[in-house]
Amino acid sequence: MIGESDIERRRCSRSNVSLQAHLRIPLPEMGSATLILKATVESLSLAGARVFVAAIKKVHTPVLLRQRRTCSLILKIPGSEDQSVFASEISWVDLRAGRTRPCAYLGLELVEMSDGDRQCLSRYLDSLLNKAAQTRRIVRTDLPSRDTSF
Repeated sequence: MIGESDIERRRCSRSNVSLQAHLRIPLPEMGSATLILKATVESLSLAGARVFVAAIKKVHTPVLLRQRRTCSLILKIPGSEDQSVFASEISWVDLRAGRTRPCAYLGLELVEMSDGDRQCLSRYLDSLLNKAAQTRRIVRTDLPSRDTSF
């Protein structure tokens, strides 16, 4: 649950999404190796993302727990033709026991992106906010009217 202090710390409001992505995590302690994980982005803003990784090998769990590990978040933003790459840092990790493998929720801070990726992400997030505002404005017309003349 997000506390009041968490909301105040965020520079940008996040939108709930469900986007398939990949995380590329360099492993300098293993030479030039890179850990690539399939992930689902569950919330997204211009400043950060919350991602879910469904299956992690047990040997890789210590890699994720290292503070401020750099990584790249790679995803296709709806409405875009190309994949976007966001240089990120892992801010927090919530590691959980899965059925067969551990899984994890990760908080990412998006630290660098191209101008094109920033514009694309900004347009997408604006469209989500506009859609949510329109949904709130819809008046239900399928309900029977209340007759108060009796």
